Amino acid sequence: MAVALPVVENPPKVTRRIALSVERSERLQRLAKVRLSSEDEVVEHALDLYFQLTDFFDDTDERTQWQRLSEPSLRRLWDNEQDATLSLPK
Repeated sequence: MAVALPVVENPPKVTRRIALSVERSERLQRLAKVRLSSEDEVVEHALDLYFQLTDFFDDTDERTQWQRLSEPSLRRLWDNEQDATLSLPK
């Protein structure tokens, strides 16, 4: 019985030139050598990690903004007691 393996397609690549300090360039070379990968793969992985971190912190900032918008609504007193579900101290 033959098992069909999923086909992994490589996404198209874009070539970019970047300027690094000598120290960072040497460190990138060493890291690629230790990891048995190319410098491009190391940079790509580093960018993936950076993007994940920025997405995480952007989400945290968005939650904070929504919370700030919600606080005045929660503190507002309603016209009648039946509609008041929560009254927070000022």
